[in-house]
Amino acid sequence: MSRVKERIPIVLNHINWYDFITYLGFDNAQEIALNCNNEKEKIEFLWMANPDLRLTQVLVIRGILPNSSGFWFYTEEVDYMIEKNIVKLEEILFWGTYGKDGKGPLKYVSLNNMDSGHIEACLKTQKNMNKLYRKTMQKILRIRKLESLKEK
Repeated sequence: MSRVKERIPIVLNHINWYDFITYLGFDNAQEIALNCNNEKEKIEFLWMANPDLRLTQVLVIRGILPNSSGFWFYTEEVDYMIEKNIVKLEEILFWGTYGKDGKGPLKYVSLNNMDSGHIEACLKTQKNMNKLYRKTMQKILRIRKLESLKEK
């Protein structure tokens, strides 16, 4: 599964640089976080041009993090955002779609922005769907049904 470009603004709008750098295990997190803040536009520009990169890889390319190996280099920023409850799953998980007729260009939609009929169709037809996606889609449908009952 490739990393979708649509996640980038969400990550950059919600990330606390100090917490992220500390999570990666760097002792000089305050200095690195300050560099990230100062370079935010350049980070975003590079990342949007190369959306399949992880945030950590972008920071190495920008010279903010050292070009050395470590577990941190392979950290998926979306996993970090989910693990730390920074964003809701349905806001940061995306589903690729070719539109209702299946003939449109591929675009990615956050699970939260999928209509209920589309979610139901995915749950019905995509038998090998990732469990996290399946559970999140089911949760979205339950919440929407409860909200519609409350409105009546």
